Amino acid sequence: MTFGEKLRQLRKRKKLTQEQMAELIEVHESHVGRYEKDLSSPTAQVLIRIAKLFNVSTDYLLFDDRNDPSTSLKISDNELFAQFQEVDKMDEEKRELIKRIISMAINEDKIKKMVS
Repeated sequence: MTFGEKLRQLRKRKKLTQEQMAELIEVHESHVGRYEKDLSSPTAQVLIRIAKLFNVSTDYLLFDDRNDPSTSLKISDNELFAQFQEVDKMDEEKRELIKRIISMAINEDKIKKMVS
């Protein structure tokens, strides 16, 4: 995923317009559009503001996902993998709910294994 794609995804997750984001990172709105289209790159100072705004590392923003260990996870169940991709597009509140449901299922499985 390119820097621009990541930026757009993060902005949409936070339900910010380009104008709102531009104000928060102290750049002109047109810069945000150019960043998202990969037509230009932010300065180091702006990159740090972006990382802080979205609570991500600058490494995450700058480097290809293939270098991110969390993306090298292999899920053999294609349907489950597709579902996780859809969950990743949801807003934070829904993702948190799904994480809690998954945790409950994992804990139930662990308990069943302990008693058997």
